[in-house]
Amino acid sequence: MQTADIKGKLIEFLMKEKGYAETTIKNRIKLIKGSQIRRKLNGVEGVDEAFAVEDVFSHWLSAFSNSKYDIIMRVKADTMDQLKEIIRMRIHRMNNVRSTLILFVVEEK
Repeated sequence: MQTADIKGKLIEFLMKEKGYAETTIKNRIKLIKGSQIRRKLNGVEGVDEAFAVEDVFSHWLSAFSNSKYDIIMRVKADTMDQLKEIIRMRIHRMNNVRSTLILFVVEEK
């Protein structure tokens, strides 16, 4: 069992004991897992930055608490092959990464 899973189970137990709503518990656990993934992503070669959606869009969270996207990252690569390798071999193979949506920004040199 991973650290994020253990923390999630512990927080789930404690919050249930205190009477928190199920959706509140799920959102808190989602935040913990997201922060673990973000820390790992920031250590991946080629990942320039990774932000939790809560960090970037915190003022919108009350309206969109069930956000489809948890982390936004900027990946830099010189070629499409390098980009594919970073995404397929490093990011997709991480635990708790279920899917990715890729948007391209091309910079001229």
